[in-house]
Amino acid sequence: MAAIAVINPATEEKIGETFDGGQKAVDEAVARARASFVAGTWHGKPPAARAKVLWRIADLIEQHVDELAALD
Repeated sequence: MAAIAVINPATEEKIGETFDGGQKAVDEAVARARASFVAGTWHGKPPAARAKVLWRIADLIEQHVDELAALD
């Protein structure tokens, strides 16, 4: 796995790094997503249950908005 620098475009300062997982990592992610879809983990939930999850995600985003903005 190769390290990739994450650069702040405003300051050109290195603020972190991420890793290129390569084709194998992509294939594994796609396989897991497909298995989740086939299992009905998300699309099998009633709309109200899906809405509850999405509202929780929205609450978490609001709680961490400053951190997320800094990362963005």
